[in-house]
Amino acid sequence: MRAFMGKAYETGTRYSQRTAPAGFDSIYAPGTFFGDNNSVVKYPEMIVFKEASAIPSYVIHYTHKADCKCTHCG
Repeated sequence: MRAFMGKAYETGTRYSQRTAPAGFDSIYAPGTFFGDNNSVVKYPEMIVFKEASAIPSYVIHYTHKADCKCTHCG
């Protein structure tokens, strides 16, 4: 996926709001990993809030086998 980040708010703490902070278009967590309970994210994460900012690159179709025993199928 490709995304237009606009003005990104960089954070190292958990962000639980459903909209970007005032004056920002997206959120960027750079992937700081502390290895304990203070860890935020292990890998870089980007959150965009407007659908028009994201462009899908691929469509993946997935089908479970009839005898699948995964947590989704049981």
